[in-house]
Amino acid sequence: MKTSRIALAGLVIAVMSTSAFGWVQEPNEATGYYYMYDNEPSSSCLKYFLPALPEPPYSVYCIWFKPEAEKLDPYDTRPYKYELEDSFWYCGYWFVPGQELAISPDGHLTFDVDYYEYPSDPPQTKIPIPNPDDPNEVLAVLWADFDPTSTPGEQAENRIYYLYDSESRLLTVEWYKVKHADSENEYMFLATLQFGGQELLDVASNDEVMISHHYAHFLYYTASGGWDADYTVIGMEDMTGELGISYEGIIDEDSDNFHVIRTGYLKMFPHDVGVIEITNLEGHPWGNTKEDLYPAGTEFTLVASVENFGFNAEDSIEIDLEIYDADKGTGYCNPESLVWHTKQVLSFIDWKGNQEENPYRAEVTFPSWKTPADHWYWIWSRTELTGDDCPENDDCNRHINVGIAETPADLPFALEQIRFEASTRTGAISYSLRHQAKVSLKVYSADGRLVKTLVDDTKQVGRHEVTWDGQDEAGCDIPSGIYLFRMEADDWSETEKVIIVH
Repeated sequence: MKTSRIALAGLVIAVMSTSAFGWVQEPNEATGYYYMYDNEPSSSCLKYFLPALPEPPYSVYCIWFKPEAEKLDPYDTRPYKYELEDSFWYCGYWFVPGQELAISPDGHLTFDVDYYEYPSDPPQTKIPIPNPDDPNEVLAVLWADFDPTSTPGEQAENRIYYLYDSESRLLTVEWYKVKHADSENEYMFLATLQFGGQELLDVASNDEVMISHHYAHFLYYTASGGWDADYTVIGMEDMTGELGISYEGIIDEDSDNFHVIRTGYLKMFPHDVGVIEITNLEGHPWGNTKEDLYPAGTEFTLVASVENFGFNAEDSIEIDLEIYDADKGTGYCNPESLVWHTKQVLSFIDWKGNQEENPYRAEVTFPSWKTPADHWYWIWSRTELTGDDCPENDDCNRHINVGIAETPADLPFALEQIRFEASTRTGAISYSLRHQAKVSLKVYSADGRLVKTLVDDTKQVGRHEVTWDGQDEAGCDIPSGIYLFRMEADDWSETEKVIIVH
């Protein structure tokens, strides 16, 4: 597809149900880590992370009768263009204000901009989804060959409506009394998409999206000939048409109620524990270059912060700490350069669904270690969990240097280190100046909004550190997310991206 996008990864759609049916597709690699179900899920991880299901009546959610709702023009075989008023994260991409969403009279939504020029024919058989054929990026609410203009005239109500509510940041699209082109069966159903910003994403310490709260809901009310009378397709797919889910349940026929299918993104594994940070009790800053030096014999009491990303409690987890002499030239984590190795056992760590106040995070303190010589050292800590389903996020590393500290004349302009403690919601940012200069140090959100000005003053040559209380300019605590720290001095500038998780 040729859409201009801001890349990330993940989305949540949702279609909900008050019925007694129980079809469930749990997230996995083949579905792009999407789930879908039409009743209370049996999976403990799904139960914990999902919002409450909507309750009847259907009239609470429909919009066709509301004066502020937009009634779309008669159908001319091409989809309608809705210009986004807010941000929506879908299948790893940001779709932002000014971009477009295609609203098809044939019962689906798509971000595929090529669809406007080359609309595909509605399904004449029950096509599989996901499907690499155009269009892709599809939310198939009830994809079929509908003719919303079978009743002519401007006063006809059997049309498609949409309404964006800026307070709830919810977009509703309703197909009201649309008829199938062949059978003339009449259908009433709708979809809602939850828009919002970065605060709706839960990200891990490795910058990977684990949960998205950009929900969409598909609600089904009436079908005059039954929901299986015509060729209809329900599901979702990504930009390639290779990942997604086809709904294989049965829509409830109870017209006094309504049927809901929920689907969403949740990249969690049954067993997944990793080290997310290494700190030291002495408060020594980590060296970012070989010029950041400590005297030989400097003591480090190292602490590994461990997080349980999975949806099971774990016990007896081994935490390794290894220190390597990087100056030996044998490579990172080469046994020939190993100078110190120790291990601790974490007896228990809970998962996110059982309690509050971060029971899924723990700190493991290792015995103290002293720098032996004027060398550069790598510190590496990792978890050893039997049966870990995602070993890619198991480890974390830092480096320190020992020797004679440099003189101010040797210092560069540098944004040296950014530390943020989740437990106290406070941060410390260290930087160096080659000479006296006017310094600007600011924090921005991922979408470029100024969050906090930390420094805006003339500073002397040397190293400096500024603390941050984790609040924005309005004095409010910042949410978890991606933040950009930008420093400027003279004609020099540097920007660092930091993931903050509370």
